[in-house]
Order: sequence, then C-alpha cells, then structure tokens
Amino acid sequence: MRHTTLLSLLALVSLEAFAQAGSLDPGFGDNGKVLLPFIDAGHNDQAVTALVLPDEKILVAGRSSNGDHFNSVLIRLNSDGSPDMTFGTQAVVHHDLAAGSEFIRSVTLDAQGRIVVGGHLFSDAAETNSDLFVARFLPDGTLDASFNGTGILIRDIHNTPDAEEAYEVLIQPDGRIVLCGFTGIAEEFTEIVIERYMDDGTLDPSFGGDGSVLVGVVDASGEQLRGAAMGTSGEIYFCGFGIRTGESDQSLLLGHVDAAGNSPSTFGNSNGHSWISEFDADLIARAIAVTPDGGLVAAGVQRTTGATQARVIYTFSATGIETSSSFMDNSNGPDAWNCLLVQNSGTILSGGDAGAAPNSRDWSVRRSEADLGVDATFDAEDHDEDGGAESCFDLEFTADSSVLGIGYGEVAGQNHIMLLKYRNDISSGVNEAANTPLINAFPNPTGSRSVISVGASSDHDPYAFRLVDAQGCTVQDWSNRPIGGGKFEIDLSSLAVGVYTLHARNAATRSSIKIVKR
Repeated sequence: MRHTTLLSLLALVSLEAFAQAGSLDPGFGDNGKVLLPFIDAGHNDQAVTALVLPDEKILVAGRSSNGDHFNSVLIRLNSDGSPDMTFGTQAVVHHDLAAGSEFIRSVTLDAQGRIVVGGHLFSDAAETNSDLFVARFLPDGTLDASFNGTGILIRDIHNTPDAEEAYEVLIQPDGRIVLCGFTGIAEEFTEIVIERYMDDGTLDPSFGGDGSVLVGVVDASGEQLRGAAMGTSGEIYFCGFGIRTGESDQSLLLGHVDAAGNSPSTFGNSNGHSWISEFDADLIARAIAVTPDGGLVAAGVQRTTGATQARVIYTFSATGIETSSSFMDNSNGPDAWNCLLVQNSGTILSGGDAGAAPNSRDWSVRRSEADLGVDATFDAEDHDEDGGAESCFDLEFTADSSVLGIGYGEVAGQNHIMLLKYRNDISSGVNEAANTPLINAFPNPTGSRSVISVGASSDHDPYAFRLVDAQGCTVQDWSNRPIGGGKFEIDLSSLAVGVYTLHARNAATRSSIKIVKR
C-alpha cells in the first residue's frame, strides 16, 4: 500500500511538472476560472483591464451597472483567485465619478503603489457628452486627493457634444502620467491626443509645449487610438485606425511620438505613420506591444460589411515598417483580438474572442511565434461559459509566469467579470532552466543594490539589460553596456517593493533572472 501511494504521488508530481502549456491552472479559482458574482443591481459587470500587484494579488478595474448607468469598480483578489476581503467592501470599491456612465479602459501602478486608471465618461446623465478622464487611487482604493485636488481629472478638450475617449494610461520612469486617446467635435472629425501630467495632475508643459499633443495625420480623417505602449526611452507608440483621403474604409494606423511629444517624420511608411489597408474592409488595431528586439506588434480586427469577421496581427520593424501578418477567420461568427502580451523570447500571446455562432462568441487566447507562426505548444481551448458572448480583453503575467486573462462572460444573458489563468512553459519568454548559469544577482532579495554577474561575457562583448516589473513595464534599462570583469551593480532604491525580472542579451546569448526588491 505504501509503495502504491508513493508511485501515485510521483505520477501526480510528474503530471504537474509536464502539464500542458495553455491548460487552465486548477489551483486558481474554480479549476482555473473565476466568475465573479454580480456587484450591483443592474446585473451587468464588465472588466477590460487588470494588474498583478507586487504582492501577487490581482487588481481588476472595471464597471458595474446600477440599472441606470455604469459606475467604476476596483476589485482585489488573492493570487488564488479568492476575494481579498481586506480591500473595500467584500473585495470591491465602488466609485460614481460622473453623472453618466464611466468606462475604465486601462490601469497601471506608479512607484508609490498608487493605482492610476484612464478611460472616458459621460459628464451628463443623458450621456451625450463623452470626456477623457484619468484618476489616481491610493492602494486602499480611495481617491488620491493630491492628484488634481479630487483624485480625478476630466478632460473636455472640445466643449461640445463630442467624441472623446481614452484607451491607455502609462507611467514614465520619472513618474509622469501619460494618457492616450482621441478627441473631436464629432466621430468623423476625431484626431489622436496624447497628454502628459505632473504628479499633481497639472499638464506637463515640457511635453509638446503645453502638455497636450494632437497628433497630426496628413491626408486622413476620423483617426482613433485604441492602444498604446511605451518604449525604453519614454517614447510612445500607438495604434488604432483612420480613413485615408479618397477612401471609405477604415485603415489600420500605427504611430509614434518621442518623449518630448514630437512625431518623427522618419517613422512608418507615410510621413511619420504607417497605414495598412484591405480592399473593401475595415482594419482596426486594438492593441500594441514592443517586442524584445525593439520592433512592434499590433493586433485587432478586420471587418467587412460592418460586421466583425477576423482576428489579425501585424509585426513591424522598430521604424514602423510592416514585416509579417497573421489572419484568422472563424466562419462560425465574429472574431477579434483585443489584447497582446509579448514574452522575452519574442513569442506573442493574443487574447480576444472567436465566433461560435452568428450572435455568440467564445473567449480565445493563442500564442504565436515571433514570425506569427502558430505555437502549438501552447494549447489553450476557446472558452464558452453559457452559450452567449465571452471576451478576453487583457492578458497579464502572474509572479510565477503563468498567463492571466481578464474579461467577462455571459451567463443567462447577463455579463459577469471573468478571469482565466493559463499554465505557461516559458518564464517571461525565456527558458530559465537553460539560462540560469549565464546571469546571477547578489544579494537577492535586496533592499537597494544588487551586483549582477554575467557568465560567458567579456569587456568587448556588450550586453543590453532591461529591468521589467510584474506588469511587464520596463522600469530601467542599460543599452550596449560592456561588462567589466563580468559584473556590474544596479540600483533599485527608487523602485517599489516587489518582484522584477532582469533580462540580459547580446549577439550570442539571452538570459533572465527574477530579482526581489524588499
């Protein structure tokens, strides 16, 4: 009996060790899934963004209907998906920020652990006037009054019934807040806007002259931003769509402003931007990410006759020139990619929905190689909760390098916030087991400084180093650094407590290591 038990235990350990990448993690929620109960009386809850916090808890930012309009909600879960009852009321903090509905689109964390969200809201109860907004909360979910006096900044750039929405909020290494979206007097006259704010919420005049940059796109109209990402030097890459002069279909738009708010004309294939068009189809990019080699990847949807049809991904060089593309069309119904997560190996995780029937869709997550070939080693099944519409809107790495999907699922015709956690066989995109001998840190954990040692290095063989936080944001980087004696020291004193990943690469090798700041 004892022998059989031991064999059974070893078999279980073996199965766990070789569990299929892309399968749901049974230790999270209900066999890998968390479906939250209704938060408010309207029985319609939606989440499109989340963060994995330095302490491994999960912060979900979304909206909940009170039966009249949507209010903002912050929800905090423990790492196993259970509600963190020390946060708010039963793990939820409600905020009613405007007379009409509020739509949080993006969330990030600053170096002080404060929560920063961006999106748009309707300032009137009739919901005819949408405005951009950015809000900052203390770690307990209460509004931070040191930001704009109230904790929230509402930007009504065109004081008319208008089309103004923000889709991304970013934190630069110096702590300044960047809000990315679009603005206009009407939907057909929108243009992309990027604003930068100081710690107190005032516009930063060193960005574009007054803190607000309207990105000029030549020979186009109706430009709208859907995603943005920050490069290692504080530059901002964005994606979305617009209508080129002489055309009637929407074309995918890729753009770039530098850390000062300028749009270099050398970027892209058309006066500082890149366009991709498809005949008789709308092409919309909804998410963008920077790849480990400095290139870009954008994902979204191709639509014909006004209906969502296919999932598309495009890769670009660092200068914005298209290098490859991927097209997936599920003939059963509407498809779309809504989010991206790039691993350090260059593999690309995409999340969205796959058509299941004309009026239903399933939650979908895939992994592609850097050249957009399908990575079959990550075998994630499309998820159907109750025969309705499910969508994955965000992907995040957890502390153990698993992949967390965030979105919502339909049960009996009503939306619930939903999270799925997938096993991952790649730690931040690098096979750590193979690379462990190449890089080390001491002391680790550390309070402020750590000495990095790199094996197989020399003074004439420079490395590029990049320090990434738990949300995948670059917080420090050192380019083309010679390694004197195979060692150099890094200073973490300005960073928040948490788990970071240091990536190292040169022409011959690539490695990574987790560093704990305490």
